[in-house]
Amino acid sequence: MDPVRYARILVATDLSPASEEAIRQADRIARAHKAELRVVHVFPNHIGAHPLFSGIHKATSANVFELREGVKTALDAKVAALTGRKKGEVGVSFEEGIPAARIVAAAESWPADLVVVASHGRSGWRRMVLGGVAERVVRLAPCPVLVARRSPEKGAILAATDFSDPSIPAVAAAASFATRFGRPLAVLHSTEAYRLGTSVVAIGPVPEAIMLPVESLDQLRKDAGIELDKVLAQCGTPGEKIVSDGPPGGAILEAADSLPAELIVLGTIGRTGLSRLLMGNVAESVVSGAPCSVLVVRLNRTG
Repeated sequence: MDPVRYARILVATDLSPASEEAIRQADRIARAHKAELRVVHVFPNHIGAHPLFSGIHKATSANVFELREGVKTALDAKVAALTGRKKGEVGVSFEEGIPAARIVAAAESWPADLVVVASHGRSGWRRMVLGGVAERVVRLAPCPVLVARRSPEKGAILAATDFSDPSIPAVAAAASFATRFGRPLAVLHSTEAYRLGTSVVAIGPVPEAIMLPVESLDQLRKDAGIELDKVLAQCGTPGEKIVSDGPPGGAILEAADSLPAELIVLGTIGRTGLSRLLMGNVAESVVSGAPCSVLVVRLNRTG
């Protein structure tokens, strides 16, 4: 039995072409899991009442009302066209305020099992940059987040693991996607090793790197392969093992290009409060630079 189950999927849209892809992918996942699907659109804060400009405020409020009604009509039509679902089969909600904050709040209050966001919106950026709506949702959401972008069709599902606890649910989620959608599974581990001259390798980032003789690199790779066998056996899904060297973020992106990958799955530690903002450098670099969709799965810890 598949241990990964999404019962409520929330997808955010700003009616941009990028968010259309998010709706398509959210609908596809919802169908596979027989999940409830809800679409949320966030209106920016409009001009508040001002005693000296009540006439302007009244006219502005009327325009905002007309705009919202137009957006609601357009969104209903777009959801129907993208999903093929009839009106009423998909929940459509509207929020007002800062987009990332309102999306996270909607996910918390429903509550959602999965949030889907586009990799970029109206800005037209090719890559999601630091401080974007998608990244903020990834950092703050209480559940897994799929950052959706156009991806190679029928590509591999690539899971990255450092053999730590946070990577366990990521591999499980990747195996679930591979099984449900009939895609090949690949699991990657980076030794984080790089050569320093001809006789020494460094393991890990400077200045904490551990120095070892170059002959030890082969053993590191062999040990990693053995651990990957255990990971695949634990998830019960056959897959390709990939052992790479160097920084993990670069290794993941390189593997995603070469496979090619349809989806990358990463794990982070679930947090609350301000510490939840610390997503991790590897996850940030992969989410922002990936050539495909990226699913970020949290290991939720209590206490």
